[in-house]
Amino acid sequence: MLSGNSVLDYLATVINIKSIIKFLFFNDVTGIGHAWYLSAILYTLIVFKLFNLNKHKKLMNYFLIIAFIFQIV
Repeated sequence: MLSGNSVLDYLATVINIKSIIKFLFFNDVTGIGHAWYLSAILYTLIVFKLFNLNKHKKLMNYFLIIAFIFQIV
């Protein structure tokens, strides 16, 4: 943006299919840097809300175990 490009040009280079897939599967956000925890909190709240809406609390426990193992691997 400092070189004269517009905000829309910057967003077009940052937001694409590859970055969306990286966010959904690996919680990797391009350009957020040291504020990675904000996207992690948002991602977690969305997942918990989806489980809570459907009243699948047992399924949420299994999901947490699998997500923890996936994170370690």
